[in-house]
Amino acid sequence: YPSLQLCNDSFIEYIIELIDEQSQRIIKTYKHHSTVFTINNLKGFTQYKFVVYATNEMGPSPKSKSLTIQTLESVPLATITDLTAILLNSSSVHITWTLENLEFQLLNGKFRAFAVTIYENFNMSTLITIETVNSSLIVHHLYLSTEYYISVAICNSFDCGSSSSAIQIKTPL
Repeated sequence: YPSLQLCNDSFIEYIIELIDEQSQRIIKTYKHHSTVFTINNLKGFTQYKFVVYATNEMGPSPKSKSLTIQTLESVPLATITDLTAILLNSSSVHITWTLENLEFQLLNGKFRAFAVTIYENFNMSTLITIETVNSSLIVHHLYLSTEYYISVAICNSFDCGSSSSAIQIKTPL
């Protein structure tokens, strides 16, 4: 900051501009009195650009060269809706679902798979979890006359998000 030597006793404030790399828009401007500052609550797997400059009673300094960072992947926030299960026969079921929101940001990372979990009602232990990249799945070899609960979660390279509300099916005799 060039005027720093001229104004050692002056009040210096640092301005940090947080810019969304994709839209090139300033998301937020932070004002701080220290050269150390932590910014929290950034979205997962998102590129941001930071620009810093100082200001005092003599005016603002030139802006710094921008620094681009990408936040790490985090648990997906995208949720599954319209989960349905149709019995194809006494031991097979066709399961379909959709994403509530297709916004890329809600994945918080690179899409890996949908995790379809099937529980037996008898003891609520996981019978099977199958990962697929499709939004439908056919499961065979279910037991006769058994109640099942089915849920689906979306997964990225970091982890899987919350499971959908489970739906219930019952295989016939």
